[in-house]
Amino acid sequence: MSVETAAIATTTTTTAREQDSTGVPATFTVASHLLHWLLKAASEFAGRDKSLPMINVVHLEISGDTLLAVATDRFVLGVAKAPISRTGVSDGPLLDVTVGDVKTLLPLLKVAKRDEDTTVTVTVDDGVLHLLRSDGIAARVTDAKVQFISWRYLIGTVRGSEPVGELQGFGANLDPAKLVKFTRVRREERERMTIEPNRESSHRPVTIRVGENFVGIMMSLRAGRGEIESDSYAARAAWDAVL
Repeated sequence: MSVETAAIATTTTTTAREQDSTGVPATFTVASHLLHWLLKAASEFAGRDKSLPMINVVHLEISGDTLLAVATDRFVLGVAKAPISRTGVSDGPLLDVTVGDVKTLLPLLKVAKRDEDTTVTVTVDDGVLHLLRSDGIAARVTDAKVQFISWRYLIGTVRGSEPVGELQGFGANLDPAKLVKFTRVRREERERMTIEPNRESSHRPVTIRVGENFVGIMMSLRAGRGEIESDSYAARAAWDAVL
């Protein structure tokens, strides 16, 4: 079984890093159920605004023996991670997969609990992500070729966060509709969510961790000029112009 999908039209130069310094295509192996979880979890946070194609993707990176999937809609950002066995690939960005392509891949990666030993060999070559399951199922998607945001810089802005229990009387105004996204990313039922407000300001990003394999940030809502006095509900996100 082979599936080929098409990515959205390009908007800027590619961010994909398909090969290491030797020119060998990037190749790594990951458990199929973990890759399914990773892509599904990250895609919860991807944008859906057609005018901003650079955030309507799941961004993939390699860091050590870990695959990172990152996505954001500007108001929340999520990073999922999964262990891999890699060959011929150095640390850094791989490519960006559109939300539509992620939806196509998910059914192909899902396996029953008894088949969790199923693995996927992933090869990134010439802007194409090739996936081959150990049971022979194959798929491929192309790089969205967009300039993803500087997500590591955004994560850096939350330094100084502390567990909520250590900040007596300190609060952050969070949008429940955005917060609910974090309830859908548990890899295991026993995993719990930890919310860490920033000790510097209630208007700074809040760190949210789910288990040991997912971390994200969420912007606190703040009232615009004059809105506190008028008790207006028209609060805006603190990073509405981050792009």
